Amino acid sequence: RMLDEQLVAEGFVEAVTHTLVSEAVAAPFVPAGSALLRTIDDRDGGDTMLRPSILPSLLRVRRHNQGHGAATLRLFEHGSVFHVDDGAHVESNCLGLLMDVEAQDEGLRPLRGVIDRLVHRLRGVDATLTVEPCDTTPWFAPGAALHLDGTPLGHMGVLASAVTTAHHL
Repeated sequence: RMLDEQLVAEGFVEAVTHTLVSEAVAAPFVPAGSALLRTIDDRDGGDTMLRPSILPSLLRVRRHNQGHGAATLRLFEHGSVFHVDDGAHVESNCLGLLMDVEAQDEGLRPLRGVIDRLVHRLRGVDATLTVEPCDTTPWFAPGAALHLDGTPLGHMGVLASAVTTAHHL
């Protein structure tokens, strides 16, 4: 609840989306060395992949809102993501954030500020968040790995132009 409260205070809107996405939308977000997890039931109109990231779902919401005149938007969602690793189904509970850049010259600083405030609210002021450039997330250009007190926390970055183009953003 504290996480949600802090994100709302930061101007984010919670999204609740479906875990099924199309293969075309899911493919760019598959972790290296992993594969997509397909459902057997295809009644959802072609969306038969369990999402490997929350980002494709948030991008769908962003595109919808863009089509209805929303110039800038901040979205978040808690949810499960899935992939196949060494033949085993892997499910993880994740937080996804999608934040429009309002000033190009600011880069990732506004998002980094949001993440810093989340970390300090949930873990205290002594928590150490490190951000290191990485190239393991091709959907970000540039991308960075986040570590909290030395433990991997996630990734952040500017969405690659191929991703924004594919989502008509």
